[in-house]
Amino acid sequence: MERRLTGFFFRVRVPSDLTSKLGIREIRRALETSVPSIAMVRCAELYLKAHQAFERIRRMIKESEAVSEGGEASSEEVSYERLSEMLHEMIQINTDNIESFHSQIESLTLRAKLAELKLEKFKLDHLEKDSTHYAMATNVIDNASALIEQLDTTVTNQEVRIDEMDREATNNEIQRRHIDNEIAQKEKELELREVVIENPTAADVILKLKNLDSGNSRIPTAQEYLDKNYSVELASQKSESRRHISHHIMLFIKICGDRKLNHYKREDVFLYVRTLEQIHNKFGKSAGDFDKPVSKIIKEGTIIKNGEKIRLPTLSEKTIKAHRVDVQAFFKSAIANYPFATKDEISTIFAHVKLGPKTPKAAERKVWEPEALTKLFQTPIWTGCVGPENRYVKRKIAGKYIFRDSYWWLPIMALHTGARLEELAQLQNGDLKQDEKGIWYIEISEAEKQVFKRGSVESDVDPKSLKTESSNREVPVHQFLIDLGFLDLFNKTDKRMSGKRIFQELSYKGQQSSYSQLYSQHFGEYRKYLSEQPKFAGLYQRWMDFHSFRTTFITILHHTYDVELIKIARIVGHDLSEPVFKNIRQTTSYSKAKVSDMKKIIDKLNYESLGVDFSTLK
Repeated sequence: MERRLTGFFFRVRVPSDLTSKLGIREIRRALETSVPSIAMVRCAELYLKAHQAFERIRRMIKESEAVSEGGEASSEEVSYERLSEMLHEMIQINTDNIESFHSQIESLTLRAKLAELKLEKFKLDHLEKDSTHYAMATNVIDNASALIEQLDTTVTNQEVRIDEMDREATNNEIQRRHIDNEIAQKEKELELREVVIENPTAADVILKLKNLDSGNSRIPTAQEYLDKNYSVELASQKSESRRHISHHIMLFIKICGDRKLNHYKREDVFLYVRTLEQIHNKFGKSAGDFDKPVSKIIKEGTIIKNGEKIRLPTLSEKTIKAHRVDVQAFFKSAIANYPFATKDEISTIFAHVKLGPKTPKAAERKVWEPEALTKLFQTPIWTGCVGPENRYVKRKIAGKYIFRDSYWWLPIMALHTGARLEELAQLQNGDLKQDEKGIWYIEISEAEKQVFKRGSVESDVDPKSLKTESSNREVPVHQFLIDLGFLDLFNKTDKRMSGKRIFQELSYKGQQSSYSQLYSQHFGEYRKYLSEQPKFAGLYQRWMDFHSFRTTFITILHHTYDVELIKIARIVGHDLSEPVFKNIRQTTSYSKAKVSDMKKIIDKLNYESLGVDFSTLK
């Protein structure tokens, strides 16, 4: 095996007794990889196959020399033809071995499990029944344990090798696609030049340009359709949904290349999905992520920690499906304007792709248990922190000040309303209202249309946005919030302040252009810092974050107080058209429920009766 600038190569000398007959001194093949561990595996297999081929050729020559000369081919011709076939077979092993690796892993895993079962059986048969067998049992157990450990190591190494081969195969395919796109672009440019040369008059040139694509020239590329057509359709979507969908389509174009819409095939969807399986789950949260090449995005999924390579968690099954569904909807929109395919054909191209076994399942958020909530409200924000008031990152340090601003109120509000963080962060003075019975409620809605630009003078109404149409709702104020002074947060006397937010310290910024992004970051850092202290251990856990307050609200109402899901959905703003509500939707839609009815439901919620200590809030 030798290494060159383009990667690793396999070389083997042809035995001298075959060189004179075959006219070949050496066999050389590209191993099609730059990864040493993969190259060694491929080299070993090629070496074995080469020597097997030489032995077969020797036998073939010996047999053919014994055959009488007739109309048959000479021994040299037969040998050379067979050798060419064998060499062709040998070089097909580069990436097709992935399936055999999978089968090896399955076999090794079964052997490991069998060894463990035999070990347990031996313990039961000998160790526990007769103590005189103890020494022999210990020896057998040690040997079995060593075998299991060895098998586990082998399985792990094989899985790492498969990951490397999968990533390299995908990267090679991406590079090939980019090269194909560049070639197509160059051919197009050459064709345009030929048109100009053949038709020097402007009229002839224009006429030829119109017919270049045999009637398909009017079909736009994916990027052109996204910019000129689909962006207009997305304008009716909520800002967050619009951003997600656009990003999904942009990533598809980045992976598969920007081509005419009718040029994408089923194989492009396979490449798209296989690439998504390798992308880390933090992708898209930084402003510059979509400016990076795909190879770099995949590479960022591996980090070095304590000298070891660690793979970050990748996109979940649910996220990958959302990507594929959004891109499919994009193409179905395109065929409505440019009928290059039918809906059934688009559905076939974007049909479900079976995901790899390592693709993580969608994680479920944890609820805040009473013990964790008690710990949270005994931290410095609620017991006393250092100043000054606008140094929010200092709130984690114990002191003598308690600032009853957004950092104090937001977790408490989320626990008693089930509202999303951004919905609470953007509440305005005019959102607090009373119904005809005098019951206080907050109106969660979008602000009226306004001109609002970052960096420019604000309009009279601060911007507000919602996740979905069903997010528009009225949420009664829990009595616990009223007792804490929640109503005093709202300026109910000055109508000029109606469109101004109650938490002015939260600024409208970040990649997602939201009021809550910086707070969300601070809340995570706050819990992570404090959880290192023994008395606050467990405050920072994966999938137990601010949104988990909403999960806790829903879970307790449903499981502890036996409230119907469809009623909870109305309070928290879930989409009632979702499949989960299909079999429980009532004849009289609960979307018309009165504030007084929902007030009775919300006031059932009593965290203190469940063991939460709120004494620091009062």
